[in-house]
Amino acid sequence: RFTDKATLLRPKGNANGLTCFVQLDPFDIDLPADKIEIYFKEIRPSNAVLGAWAELKARGLPFRERYTKSARIDVGADASTQPTGTVMDALRVSPRGALTVGTDAVFQVLQNGKPLPDLPVELINARSPVGLWYRTDAEGRVRARLPLPGRWLLRGTELKLAASDATRWESQFITYSFEVGR
Repeated sequence: RFTDKATLLRPKGNANGLTCFVQLDPFDIDLPADKIEIYFKEIRPSNAVLGAWAELKARGLPFRERYTKSARIDVGADASTQPTGTVMDALRVSPRGALTVGTDAVFQVLQNGKPLPDLPVELINARSPVGLWYRTDAEGRVRARLPLPGRWLLRGTELKLAASDATRWESQFITYSFEVGR
């Protein structure tokens, strides 16, 4: 049901493992100059992106971006290992079953259903202000030992110059939420 501030969902089916996902329509934004450094700290773009932005900035061009955000939430011990079909996706590859503190977990980031290598991703726990940064390997995978219980968020943003206009940016943003038990 829809409210003024939220869409409330009531799951049906297997309570041992549920997956919910959404993808927003692409959105255009002009980022103010005083926010670009903050944005870059949030997403940790590649040196190539930083260099391209320095060139555009030197030419006096604004930061214009078209982004698409995808999100996935897994609830319960039996998280789905199937891609959702969103532009960006993240899923837990292993272990199967419930995640617990100290577990080595493997996650995979996909773009258009294919592994996305060399993407900076951050794992954030609801109990800690400090995120853990990783970079996906050639198979789009990240292996992480999860040190705290509770809700976790894996997030990453792929930012690149638009193929159709080298003065504009395109990005895909993924968030993946999951639970770790004691």
